[in-house]
Amino acid sequence: MNKEEKVVVRKEMLKEGLQRLGLGKGDLVMVHSSLSSFGYVEGGADTVIDALMEVVGKEGTILMPTFNPKVKIFDPLTTPSAVGKITEVFRKREGVLRSLHPTHPYASWGKWAEYLIKDHEETHGIDSPLGKLARKGGYVLMLGAPAGSNTSIHIAETIERVPCMGFGKRVCWIRTPEGEIIQRNSVLHREKGCPLFGEVIEEYLKEKGKIKEMRIGKSRVRLMKSWDVIEAKRYMIYHGYKGIPPCSKCKIKPHSQEYYDNLPCTGETEGG
Repeated sequence: MNKEEKVVVRKEMLKEGLQRLGLGKGDLVMVHSSLSSFGYVEGGADTVIDALMEVVGKEGTILMPTFNPKVKIFDPLTTPSAVGKITEVFRKREGVLRSLHPTHPYASWGKWAEYLIKDHEETHGIDSPLGKLARKGGYVLMLGAPAGSNTSIHIAETIERVPCMGFGKRVCWIRTPEGEIIQRNSVLHREKGCPLFGEVIEEYLKEKGKIKEMRIGKSRVRLMKSWDVIEAKRYMIYHGYKGIPPCSKCKIKPHSQEYYDNLPCTGETEGG
């Protein structure tokens, strides 16, 4: 009986693949990731992070989501990331900074890290960390992550104020680095999935020749400009896509505050 050959991914393989995709020194890149998508990575999450840092260099910048939207009181120092092993290891790295946002904090390293994470108020706005990265010509790198995790799509929705999102209407709490607990607001996300999202956005970008794709190990890796993602979604908001109607025809509504109040809490920062 033949067993499936074990796929081993090493740092040099990662670096070579990322460079072939077009990522290089000085680039700004938002990384959505799935460690398990590669198969076996020698050295685990640290190897992926090391490869990214060496490819973009100190003159470049890496941004990652470190979201934990279920926690009741967000603490930037202790609240773990709930969006994957790579993001959790990354946020703990020396020199990595984290934005002070109650549900969607980002972590960043490199030349523009402080600029990106500073004054993160509107969840997915143009002045959010990812919005700033997009404005500076940054990339989105999908390391085996599903297309629906591409947060740049939400920037377009925020710019256009789509009615299925409640912007600034979710009441949340954060613990500041000084230990003070204060109220902050976040977004009420929609009650069910948007049909103009995820794979639909990537299909549109492929048609326009604005996305590159390859395999690294078992992982399906894609690279695209963040601003191209934003513009793709903005187009669909007004025009729809391949039989899917535009947002003006959509009846999806935001969740209520009560929905979030009743979410099971991850509890990591409670009572601390």
